[in-house]
Amino acid sequence: MLHHILTLNAGSSSLKFAVYAKEAGELSCRLKDTITVAESIRDGSQSRTKVQTRAAAWERVEAGIVDAVDQPVDAVGHRIVHGDPRFQG
Repeated sequence: MLHHILTLNAGSSSLKFAVYAKEAGELSCRLKDTITVAESIRDGSQSRTKVQTRAAAWERVEAGIVDAVDQPVDAVGHRIVHGDPRFQG
């Protein structure tokens, strides 16, 4: 059975995402992109895609998923990083 996994890493100036397919124990990357939001661009950005707003970044993620897979995503993972001392373990 084929399963699709979406991974996200939303930062202050970029949104990284990838769609992986898992079938018969094998994992393959179907789509991978880094989107930089122009309203928060920093010098030296390494992004492949640039958009003007965060809403446009999420629209790009949605379009990428639709293009990469022909069935619903089964799981989503998101990397969360907190710099606040209250969240340190």
